[in-house]
Amino acid sequence: MMNSWNRLPWMIAAILTAGTSAGLAMSVSPARTEVRVPPGGNATAVITITNTHSEAYDVELSEKPWFIYPENRHIQVEEWLKLPFRRHFRLKAGQSRDVKVTLRCPKTATGELMGMVSFAYMGIQKSMVTPMISTAVYLDVKGTEKNTAEILALGAGAKNGRFQVGVQIKATGNVRLRPSGRMHLLNDQGQSVAEY
Repeated sequence: MMNSWNRLPWMIAAILTAGTSAGLAMSVSPARTEVRVPPGGNATAVITITNTHSEAYDVELSEKPWFIYPENRHIQVEEWLKLPFRRHFRLKAGQSRDVKVTLRCPKTATGELMGMVSFAYMGIQKSMVTPMISTAVYLDVKGTEKNTAEILALGAGAKNGRFQVGVQIKATGNVRLRPSGRMHLLNDQGQSVAEY
């Protein structure tokens, strides 16, 4: 797993981007890419970047690691997340570009690999700050996923005049979880009187 120090440059880039006029100059779609392939398998994905600003920008493409599970610590992001040969291009005002990426699942990978495709961009007017926008890429290694979790805490109470229920869940497997669920409040006879 990456320590917080390794994530610091991305956090700084995000803060600086938010504070510049170029912060809203680019948009990326989709917000995340998810593929599922067996060990040794391949997949492709297309990420679209759009210049929503009124001036042209020079764009530089790169891949970055995100979260690394301990069993995949020997696998570098450059090994499985393959970007196109041409990594520098210019986007005119209102122009979009499709970027095709190849995902090559290493035979030794298990669970999930996570990375980011990042677009750094600079306008005609040079600046000391280089804004960057990124999109998440998830590669699920088919047949090796462990979807396990445990409930650490359960709470209920009133907040702002409304009854609420909260659950703290810890993922204990080797893939991310996006949990959802329902909770039924039962009376003394075991009948459901409320659902959350």
